[in-house]
Amino acid sequence: MGNSIIIKGAREHNLKNIDVEIPRDKLVMIGLERRSLSAVGRGRYGRNAR
Repeated sequence: MGNSIIIKGAREHNLKNIDVEIPRDKLVMIGLERRSLSAVGRGRYGRNAR
């Protein structure tokens, strides 16, 4: 089994034939704004990771 989930040629809803590779066994946060995701990550998950 591979170390990532691979999606090729996704064309659902507003996706236009994109390829995505998502790592397994890692915390992956997906969203529109980078700033808000990093704030959430530091606040909620950063405390537990130390």
